[in-house]
Amino acid sequence: MTAAAQLSISYKDEQSTSFIDEEFGMPGSHSSPVLRGIGLPGQGRPVIGIASTTDHVQHLTVKCFWGDRVEREALELMGDHTWIGAPCQASQLEESLNRNLADTPSKAFGIEITSDGPAGSFSAFGMTTKTISRGSSIYAGLPFIDPGMMKSGATVFPGVSSATLFEKSGVGPSVVTVANFANRPASVHVEYISNSSGNDAGKTETIKQLQLAPGQTEIVQLIPHQRSTSNMDGSLIVGSSLLPGDVVANIGLASSKFSGYLGIEGHDATTLENGGKHPWQLGSEKGDDATLILFNNSPDKQYFPVTISSSSPLWTKQVEIPAMSTREISFRKLVEKGTPDDKGRRLSAEVRSGTVTWHAPKPHSGRGRLVERSTAPFSERSFSCVGQETLCTYMGSLWVDTVNIAVGGQDYLGYAYSNTCQSGDPYSGSPCGDFDMGVEYDNIAVNWSGCNHASGCSSWGMDNPVLLHGSSPGHDDIFVQMQDLSAPGCYAYAQGYANVKPTITGDQNLWYFNGYSPSNYSTSITLNGNGSGTWSVSQADSKVQLSTTSGSSTTVTPTGSYFSTSNGDVSITLTVDGVTSDPFTLTVRRPDRAVYGYTSDTCDATFGFISAISYALQDQVHDPLPNSIDANEYFSSGITADYGGTNWVFTNPNGYQTSGNTLTDLISGMNLNYAPYGPWNPTPNCNASDPTKVHHRSQQFYVGSQAVGTGTLIDAQIPGTATFTNTHQIQRYIGHGTHE
Repeated sequence: MTAAAQLSISYKDEQSTSFIDEEFGMPGSHSSPVLRGIGLPGQGRPVIGIASTTDHVQHLTVKCFWGDRVEREALELMGDHTWIGAPCQASQLEESLNRNLADTPSKAFGIEITSDGPAGSFSAFGMTTKTISRGSSIYAGLPFIDPGMMKSGATVFPGVSSATLFEKSGVGPSVVTVANFANRPASVHVEYISNSSGNDAGKTETIKQLQLAPGQTEIVQLIPHQRSTSNMDGSLIVGSSLLPGDVVANIGLASSKFSGYLGIEGHDATTLENGGKHPWQLGSEKGDDATLILFNNSPDKQYFPVTISSSSPLWTKQVEIPAMSTREISFRKLVEKGTPDDKGRRLSAEVRSGTVTWHAPKPHSGRGRLVERSTAPFSERSFSCVGQETLCTYMGSLWVDTVNIAVGGQDYLGYAYSNTCQSGDPYSGSPCGDFDMGVEYDNIAVNWSGCNHASGCSSWGMDNPVLLHGSSPGHDDIFVQMQDLSAPGCYAYAQGYANVKPTITGDQNLWYFNGYSPSNYSTSITLNGNGSGTWSVSQADSKVQLSTTSGSSTTVTPTGSYFSTSNGDVSITLTVDGVTSDPFTLTVRRPDRAVYGYTSDTCDATFGFISAISYALQDQVHDPLPNSIDANEYFSSGITADYGGTNWVFTNPNGYQTSGNTLTDLISGMNLNYAPYGPWNPTPNCNASDPTKVHHRSQQFYVGSQAVGTGTLIDAQIPGTATFTNTHQIQRYIGHGTHE
């Protein structure tokens, strides 16, 4: 973390003091255009502020949740503007709130804000208010979370005193408020993890289990327990059965020592953030203190590097914390007891302010916050500034990327590299005086995890790119850890993502022949994927249908109602483990037309002449048919004589198989060796230029079947013209035949 910011709001009257501390937020690559928050008990509607982070107009939908009621309001947020107000005032919820909200409301107020702008284009914060006596009011914050940034369904609240947590105060007991923003029921559990003696792992106790209907909010009052310690001897976790960000929790700690709630910033249980940095200050009164609270939420004992600084590093220590345990470091006690750090240094009593930095050795394995207390008047404030700490503070660097590859494909994920110390104190908290990239690589250990669907993590090394190979479809969160072996507890982390897309195999040309299935043409296609998932089709109209939308394969058949207008205009995808394949495109084809090629007129001793009229068969996108195909001719009318007294006849129509995509119609004269009706009138000759017409009739071509008049009727080009028609005239002249 190179820079951070936090806003603190104070309110004080004659009887009470309230503090609201708003944590900073930064959109990331997984942000969403949605923010969600749940308030603490109060009177009336919370007040929220929505700030635009873009110069474009946004249209917002604000949904208000109160108990089992849900209302919504539409807002227009101008670019670079801020909206402040009480949401959903025009809704029916207003009357219900005014009628039912008492001094101790039984329901919490949840808010969801959705923008039509891009992710990260607005931010929001809110507060609730409560009158405690004679017009004196207290305030509590209503923080928002971005569900797109959440990695788990659990929220961690580090450092909760069992004495403070379970005691009654002027505002009532401490509370946990929860809201279910999803459209399905949620199972929610509230757990308190208390410290055990010695180095034993902490103990987990379930305080409350509840079921939340879709859109429901609830307040969990924490029952007093018989504990006397005032130390931060435990932490709280609120978990749910739904997806990350669907259930949002908030906590308000009540104390008899002050009139308001102490809010604690909750943290996603599996976020990559593993450290924090924040200013601290000691007041002048004896009871004033600044305390760093650390919670090890991993199943193993860990060492947390902690550095307390002023104008220079003053105190650095590897703090040992057992599994699932909480530890506190009182800065006043460090001064009063003269507790040495790992280098034997002690904090001076003259130091009253500075900066504290801490981090956990692994991603999503530690949470912390800074608590500042004052006694005149009594107040307690919590700060939870978090970040992702780097190797040995300013001396390490990792870069990873998001890789999208198909099964069987490969791509580079990124590099790991570090500036390693040649001289200087790795605990100093400042850059080394002498460092170089690539020096002392033997002291840097690189560990990786998360390669499940993609292989290749084992090739990761210093300054060596990682080449990932897609093995099976799915999403991988890949974590990389670098450790300086010469400085235990000095780590750097990075996270990359691999989306291994399933692949689809099968024929990409689907044919329709009006119910017929000629050989060498696929009238149905079976598509196979290398994983079981969900199939979907994208098409402008109903060209195809799928036999199933789930599983590892599906069969595609044409509807016969619509056909492709361009190659590959039907796209089919398979989604496995949340990762969608590249579109598998196919073309739905039908035989459409016969393009005239040439006519060959030859003399024949038996028939007088034989005319061969050849066409090239094409589909509806004018691609040639790829293989030989069954075809037939059909006479759709009777014979019309053009020559008076002619006795010429037509033979019966027939079916045949084309030669490749060439369809040829043979027209001959009459058999000169066989004249059952007497001499042929007129006698066929071999003069193709003779204009004498004999007779004609209507003719059609069908493709896909050899049975006469079945298959798909196609258009044919009239020889010598640009005209296509599905019905033409077969015309016999005395010396040749043609189509007209």
